[in-house]
Formats: sequence, C-alpha cells, structure tokens
Amino acid sequence: MSKALRRHRSAQRAAAVRAATLLLAAVLAAVLAVAPAAQAAPGLTGAALQGALTGVWCNSADGGKSCWAHDQFFRNGRFRACGRNSDDGMYFEGSGRFQVEGIRMCYVVDSATDSFWVRPGSRFCTDIVDIDTRQHRYRDIESGESFLLFRREGLAEPCAQHR
Repeated sequence: MSKALRRHRSAQRAAAVRAATLLLAAVLAAVLAVAPAAQAAPGLTGAALQGALTGVWCNSADGGKSCWAHDQFFRNGRFRACGRNSDDGMYFEGSGRFQVEGIRMCYVVDSATDSFWVRPGSRFCTDIVDIDTRQHRYRDIESGESFLLFRREGLAEPCAQHR
C-alpha cells in the first residue's frame, strides 16, 4: 500500500471519528435540553424552601386562569389539599403534615376523603425544582412528571369554592 493511500485512509478514519464525535455531542446536547431539571429551586432548600411554600397554590389546566384544585401549606408544617377530580368531578380533600429536606417535600396524610389519591397514614414525596413568588414546579418522584402550580394570594378558604 502506498504511503499516499495510507495517509488518505488515515485522514478518512480521522474524519469519521470527528463526525461521530460531533453527532454524539449534538445528541447529548438535545437530550440534556429536554431532560427534567434535577436542580434545586434557586438558592432555596430545607426550611427556607418550606417557608417559601407557605400559602395557597392553584392546580390549573389553563395556565392559572382557573383552578381545579388547591394546595395550602401552613407555617406550622401542616397542609391541606382539595378540589374536584377532572375525570369524574368528585370532590376530594386531604390534610396532614409536610416537611422539606433539601428540595424533597414529603407529605404524610392524616385524613382524607375516599376520593383523595393518598390514603391516610401514607407518605407521598415530590421534588420542588423551581419556585418564585408567583409559581412553583414540582416533579413527581414515581412518574417523573412535572407540574406547575400558581400562587393565590388572599384566599383564606380555598376549599369552599370546590364543595
């Protein structure tokens, strides 16, 4: 094999390796762009994040214009959730305790209607991946799905509108 042919084949192999590397980098960048965020809410973890969650949050299917359910978090570590199931319109309500460690928020349900998705005595955890004064996004640990909730100021009794 001539020296020129060896250089040509070596250059072809080097070009193929460069092309494969660029393709792999492009695929990796695309995957990372759509992967769910695994980062903490900006600068907030633990007790600070738990404090930021205090208040009433709207579960919405239309960007916060209307609420099919509300989650209410109290400074004393209690929560209350209520609303109407989207599939059958049945009212649900549950309450209990919640605690935040890092970005993980876990609920322990003390009482619930039969239509509430978590049974009394059970524990349910999510990761709070983003929060600000208007909204927060959490990721369900089991399904990996992300959900966006909207803050509702001045709503003292959010469950009344769902009954």
